[in-house]
Amino acid sequence: MPDLLTLGRPHYAPSVFQLERHWVDIVVNHDRLNKRQRDQQEAIWELLSTEVEYIRKLRTIIDVRIRFNIISEHCAFKPTDHNSQ
Repeated sequence: MPDLLTLGRPHYAPSVFQLERHWVDIVVNHDRLNKRQRDQQEAIWELLSTEVEYIRKLRTIIDVRIRFNIISEHCAFKPTDHNSQ
């Protein structure tokens, strides 16, 4: 995103919000975990995945809102008074 539109927000590389395909891709010796440990890892992974997706969506909403504000300040989104003729 261009610097003008970040308005002082920190810039993060898109890769920061990318996860591996599955938790087994990053847990060493995942095949040695017992069922309780695997279930625990699944729960943690589901929470983490959900939070990352939530952050992505929030960033999109914020970016759209910021851009709309900038456009509405500088373009034809100004209200018109049809009674002042």
